[in-house]
Amino acid sequence: VNSIVQAANELGDKVVVVAFIDEFNTSSILGMLKEIFVDQTFEGKTLPRNILWVAAMNPLRINPGAVKTTTDDKVGANIPANTAEFSVRPPPKSMKELIVNFSGLNRNQEGTFLSALFEAHRHIATKQQSEHLISFIIEGQDFVRK
Repeated sequence: VNSIVQAANELGDKVVVVAFIDEFNTSSILGMLKEIFVDQTFEGKTLPRNILWVAAMNPLRINPGAVKTTTDDKVGANIPANTAEFSVRPPPKSMKELIVNFSGLNRNQEGTFLSALFEAHRHIATKQQSEHLISFIIEGQDFVRK
């Protein structure tokens, strides 16, 4: 995170740094990721506004044959222990409003949705930067669909 912040500061406000976190809900650092995505801080310091944080997560799939006991996942949510097929954890409740499920959208719907999203949050990127980001996101989704 510190190197991303340093790069964003060096590049200045005219450049948007896209930081992609893959499989964020398999991480043991969900609390830190919540701080970055929700609070827009890292270790209590405000993050530069020219960083666009993007994350991908795995769906929580429960193995019905597993033993069910409850444990705390250290971010405030109780989850069934030993029931997830992988080390997938539910996101912190404070992050749920940030989650967008693309699985039900086709390519055109994704483009329309992303255009509206970037229009509603113009501070994230310029129009040209938004168009590039939308293109990258849709290409990534095309790859995942294959």
